[in-house]
Amino acid sequence: MTSTIVDDIDDYTEDVLEPEREHPLGQRLGAEFVGTFILVFLGLGLAVYGGILFNADQVAEALAWGVALMAAMAMFVYVSGGHFNPALTLGAAITGRLSWSAVLPYWLAQVAGGVGASALLFITTPVELPTQLQLTTVRSLFAQSASGFDANSTFARASSGAISTTMLQVLIIEVVATALFVAVALAVTRTASSRRGYSAAIVTGLFYGILSVATTFVAGGAMNPARATAIAVFSDSWALGQVWLFWVAPLLGAAITALLFTVFAPEPLPVVAYEDEDYDDDDDDEPDDDEDDDDTDDEAGHGAASVTLDESDDPDRISWAEVDEDEAADEVSATEDDVTGKGDVSDEDGGSARPEDGTTRA
Repeated sequence: MTSTIVDDIDDYTEDVLEPEREHPLGQRLGAEFVGTFILVFLGLGLAVYGGILFNADQVAEALAWGVALMAAMAMFVYVSGGHFNPALTLGAAITGRLSWSAVLPYWLAQVAGGVGASALLFITTPVELPTQLQLTTVRSLFAQSASGFDANSTFARASSGAISTTMLQVLIIEVVATALFVAVALAVTRTASSRRGYSAAIVTGLFYGILSVATTFVAGGAMNPARATAIAVFSDSWALGQVWLFWVAPLLGAAITALLFTVFAPEPLPVVAYEDEDYDDDDDDEPDDDEDDDDTDDEAGHGAASVTLDESDDPDRISWAEVDEDEAADEVSATEDDVTGKGDVSDEDGGSARPEDGTTRA
């Protein structure tokens, strides 16, 4: 059970100290599957059909991935954390937000969701469509959105081989871009409240779209091993041969960011939220206030000096004297012993102080 921290007292009513209920692993895996499916279906779908139907350029296609991530996170951020990316899952595990035993199942669900979306687009793409784009097969059409390096980089495909990016260049760009993306994603999902959760989806999605635009011509703009794998499975053979780099680089970037988070911005300690009945039980267990006050007074008065009023025959003369209460208590006790030790106590008239009914008169 994890808990949230209230950073601002003004947000106390909205960000109540309430433990987050962790969903079963099956539900979380289902959310990761569906979320990654939405991400790839929308992003790759616009890349495949956008150029034909809407005259969409490369920038619009890259931004589509950000909008798709925004929608998926808004739906499932409170179920599974809204990863849809093995790199972000690794970052969550390193920072302690996800158990290590769930990392591999998350990865499998994400890859399965992405491949499922690609498969759906692949089998529903008309075979005549590639020819309209001067391509030979549907796989060649999908390869236009695949991540690669050297002769298969986006620069090389766009410039007919005149410009290309090396493996080292792609590695550096993917590591840095993924590190930035994971940093923002971890930061904005740190607090779990309904209002901030939707804000986290917007910020993360927009930032991912901007990073995709910035890196698409150099490294393909994936920053997501599940996305890169889903497209590579249905692309030309070279895409599967180079997809390993788009696992290594994003995971490395995510690990660097997560390790920095654990050092400079560790997860806050959980705060337990108490229900009203918990406070009632605590009140019942507490001792009575009057008893506490009596005990306090006894402890404070024991051995202390008290002030007594000494009235003499002269009414205008009042004297104060400090009396040790221990000595006074001893004198009272001795007097009581003397009284109880005698059968009868005579009063001033010499009569017996014991009434006829046998009780002792005070």
